[in-house]
Amino acid sequence: MDSSFELPDSTDWHATSLPLFEPLEAALRCEVCKEFYDNPVITSCSHTFCSICIRRCISTDGKCPTCRAACQSDKLLPNYAMREIVSKFQDARPKALELARKDKEVSDASSESKKRKLGDTDIEEEPARQTRSRQARTQSRRREGTNGMPIEVPDSEDDGDDSFEPEVEGHVKCPACKESMLDAQLWHHLDVCPGLENSAVGRSTRSSANNTYPKSLQSRPKEPSPAPTRLPGLNYAMMKQNALTKKLQDLGIPTWGKKDLLIRRHTEWMHLWNSNCDAVENRKSKRELLRELEVWEKTQGGSANIAEPKVMRKDFDGQAHASTHKSQFDGLIANAKRKREAAKAKKEEETNEDREKEEARLNEGIPQITEPEAIPQPVDVVHPYEGNEAALASVREKVEQANRVGTTLPSTTSPKPTLEETRIASQAYQGMPNPFGSPTRKVPMFALPADPIVDVEQSTTIQ
Repeated sequence: MDSSFELPDSTDWHATSLPLFEPLEAALRCEVCKEFYDNPVITSCSHTFCSICIRRCISTDGKCPTCRAACQSDKLLPNYAMREIVSKFQDARPKALELARKDKEVSDASSESKKRKLGDTDIEEEPARQTRSRQARTQSRRREGTNGMPIEVPDSEDDGDDSFEPEVEGHVKCPACKESMLDAQLWHHLDVCPGLENSAVGRSTRSSANNTYPKSLQSRPKEPSPAPTRLPGLNYAMMKQNALTKKLQDLGIPTWGKKDLLIRRHTEWMHLWNSNCDAVENRKSKRELLRELEVWEKTQGGSANIAEPKVMRKDFDGQAHASTHKSQFDGLIANAKRKREAAKAKKEEETNEDREKEEARLNEGIPQITEPEAIPQPVDVVHPYEGNEAALASVREKVEQANRVGTTLPSTTSPKPTLEETRIASQAYQGMPNPFGSPTRKVPMFALPADPIVDVEQSTTIQ
């Protein structure tokens, strides 16, 4: 496999002589992205994650990925100790992994060499079968050859260098006077070294005082830039799209798309910016952050072709989803009903056509039978006076009387009473009827009855 496609992983230590480094490296990797901690921060529940990873998780569900406890992004603290450990381990990992792999190869080769075959051993064909290993014979030959030769041990005094000084790490010698000093002090020493006047080594003049550049053009040490300020969160529900677009325009990020896309873009930019604020060294510039935002835009933002997940999430809110997409559901239901009614009407039309075709096929060659016209039946007339001569005679008499000239029929209405009759009638109806007396008896309203009152329930007479 091409080495360019190999990704560093904690399982790289399995095939080496240091397999116990695998859990050590796994502990230095983030549980979310599985990479070495990048700007590690510690949560309120004492778990460590990458700054960008935990901020994205908190914005999604507000919980810790490890223990599912509630977390807040403003309570994250940088983990400086973990940052130093990860940095030193990353520096030492390639060399340590290379040495561990070589050690494993050497140990495997030595274990294979120990497994010698039977034909490689030295076996004498004498009856006594006295055998001796190759190493023992080599050692005996060395002893025999060195018995008559003197052994000389080299001494440092034979070199003739009385001014020998051991080399110290980080120290160098001046090329003119051979004086040992620190590497940083060498250039300042060369300006005042007396050995340069009598030696052709190096340049004759080197003085910081006689600088050819004026002080205004000399390089000045860079002042450390102040730490960037973290971006606060926004209440997107209370903001309109125009206000949110103005906010994104002030931050210098793209402003195209609907409100949902603007909210996601601002959230991602806030994560990138705040995680960069957590870095102590090697902070990224705004141009680099904009490049990362562009990558997010192409993979997860508005320029990405994101397919809907086929697996439902555990925290899926069905009621909220139904209320949000109610108009779409109503449209789908209406379309389904419309299609069903159209299919039903089409089916009925086809059934009627089949019935008509079947009837036409059966009626082919059969003459049509016309129904005879209906003959009107005589209407029965009711004669109520038929057979009643007395009633007929009375009717005839009334008809003749009405046909006579100068005669009038008696009026059916009663004559209008006179004034005297009205006065007598009003006097007769004065008073109120007595329920205990005769129904024809009339008494005045305030007149006392002459007869005693009888109690009907108790059958007693009241005076």
